Amino acid sequence: MKQAIRIVLAAALFALPLGQARAAIYAVVVGVDAYERLPKLTGAVNDARDLAGALTALGAEVELIVDAEATRRRVTDALDRQIRRAGAGDLFVFTYAGHGLQEPEAIPGDEADGRDETIVFAGFGESGPRAGERLRDNEIGAILGQVDPAARAFVLIDSCHSGTMTRQMDLRGRDAPTRFAGIGRISDDPLPTPAARTKGLDIGGGANVIFVAAARDEEQIPEVEIEGRMRGAVSWTVARALEGASGFGGPDMPLAEFQTYVRAQARALSAARQTPSVNLPPDIAPDAPLVPATALGGSQ
Repeated sequence: MKQAIRIVLAAALFALPLGQARAAIYAVVVGVDAYERLPKLTGAVNDARDLAGALTALGAEVELIVDAEATRRRVTDALDRQIRRAGAGDLFVFTYAGHGLQEPEAIPGDEADGRDETIVFAGFGESGPRAGERLRDNEIGAILGQVDPAARAFVLIDSCHSGTMTRQMDLRGRDAPTRFAGIGRISDDPLPTPAARTKGLDIGGGANVIFVAAARDEEQIPEVEIEGRMRGAVSWTVARALEGASGFGGPDMPLAEFQTYVRAQARALSAARQTPSVNLPPDIAPDAPLVPATALGGSQ
């Protein structure tokens, strides 16, 4: 009964041909403002709630994880759970808004610049057990490798990907607080070295993964005021694309158009201080819709 209702609602909402419906969407959406030992942010939770709302409006089943709820265990369990649910023709979504960092590569020779990119959770600290509250790019790549090859994955990381890998505040003329600027080498690291099989894995390397990165390696990411609230420009732009704001975009938006829109809109919102990228794998056609359609209405 639940499946039948989903198919009818999706067909009505998106006016698809008879017998078709949107792919089922399974999402994990994470946002952290309230870091315990890092400078606090003000826009990451706004980003997460906005993206969760846009996805929910499309019929997605969303696990929203914010602030103190965002632990390594909670996030990895949610990723595993939602990935297992996404079958052939479905869409798996993972979004993260918050601080990031780079650290010396865990596997020698793994990275061209000798550094792993890492996202960090609310309780992160530089040493001991708290240092385990992070997730390396190799690990994220391995997790995404578990997505059904016949499904599609969409990943948005709204944190910096440079040596500082922080989000900055744009206070429009006010003094900006000091921002997290990288930590060097973690001491007493509780995390084991990633498995050798993860060498060379990265977030956007999968044949079925669309990866949205907020900035180039050398850029910091500003938090900007949009419609009276602090936000990340890329997360705001993606949310508007998903919901089809002002009659533009929406789930049928071709991926090539989405790619151009995110680059241009987020760059404009950040006053050209960041250059986002949308990496489309060669196995997905540029004219494919942002949210896939399926004659089966997704899997259960």
